[in-house]
Amino acid sequence: MAAPERLVFPCHFSDPSGARRERPGFPAEMRVDVRFEALDAARTKVTVRQSGLERDQDEVQGWIEAFERLAGELAHMGGGVSEATMFVYPPAQPVILQRRVFAAPRALVWESCTEARHMAAWWGPRGYVNEACEVDARPGGRWRVAMDRLEEILDALAPAGAGAKRELVLSRVVDAPCALVFEAWTSPEHVDRWMGPRGYTTETLSMDVRVGGAWRYTMTGPDGTVYPNRVTYRAIEPPARLEYRHDADTDEDPHGFDVWVSFAEEEEGRRTRVSMRMRLASKEARDFTIGFGAVELGYQTLARLAEHVGGGPARRSGLIHEGDEHGT
Repeated sequence: MAAPERLVFPCHFSDPSGARRERPGFPAEMRVDVRFEALDAARTKVTVRQSGLERDQDEVQGWIEAFERLAGELAHMGGGVSEATMFVYPPAQPVILQRRVFAAPRALVWESCTEARHMAAWWGPRGYVNEACEVDARPGGRWRVAMDRLEEILDALAPAGAGAKRELVLSRVVDAPCALVFEAWTSPEHVDRWMGPRGYTTETLSMDVRVGGAWRYTMTGPDGTVYPNRVTYRAIEPPARLEYRHDADTDEDPHGFDVWVSFAEEEEGRRTRVSMRMRLASKEARDFTIGFGAVELGYQTLARLAEHVGGGPARRSGLIHEGDEHGT
C-alpha cells in the first residue's frame, strides 16, 4: 500500500468464520491492483487490474455497477459527475484492466476506497447490500465484506453453452408504461432524442417498422465522426417485443449482430423493464466489444431512454450474463 497512490491485495471467497472457501469454476485466489492518479485538483483516474479469474469477461458488469455506485458515493461526499468506465483485455491473459475518471480529488477517492463506512455504501453491483464491511487499510491489514445475495451473483457467472458466450444482455427499469416505451423505440420523433450514449446525436434517415422493413440512421460522436447504422426488423410484437439485425448499413458488415428487445410490465404497468440481448459474431467479437466500453455506453443509452420517457433517472439492474441459445 502506498497512500494515496496504490492498493494491492489478494482476495478469495470465505465462509462466515473467515476460513477460505473453494468455489467451483473460480480460482482459489485473485489479485487486485488499484492505482489512483491525480489528473488535476478535481479529477482522479482509478485503474484496477484484476488477475487470476479465467472467466474475466463476466465480471465486467459487476465492476461497472460498483464503479457507478462509487461515483454516487463520491458525489454524496462532494464530488462531481464522473466519466464512463473503460475496459481493456490483454490477449490470452486472465486479466481485467479497467479505468475510470472520477470527478473528485485523489484524497477523497482514496478515502472512499479505504474506509469501511464508504466501502459498505458502494462495493458490489446495484441492488446488493453489504451486510458487513471491515477495512484495515495498512500493509498486512484485512478487508472483509459480507455481501447479501452473493450466491446469486456467483450463480449468474456459472458456465454456460458456447453459443451464449457471444451474447451481452442489458436490462433497465424505466418509469413509463410499455406502450410508451415501445413507441419511443419505434418512432423517429422519439428515438432521435435518446438513442446513443451521452454526447452522441442520432438522425433518422428513414424508418419502416414492419417485418422486413428497415430503420436507417446516423449517429454522430462527440468528435464529429458520423457512424451509419441500419436496423432490419425480423419480428415485431407491440408493445412487448422487437427482434432485428443491426449493421453499418451494408450487407457485408462483418461486425453486424442480432438483437432481441423485450418490454415487460412492472408494478401494475406503471413501469417497464427493458431487456436487450445482443448476439455477436463470435466470443472474440463479444470480448472486444466489452473491452472498448460498449456495455457502459449501452447503459448510457438506456439511461437516456429512461430520462426521455420518464422525465428523469430510473433504476438500472442486471448483470451481463450468458443466455441460452434462443432469442427469448
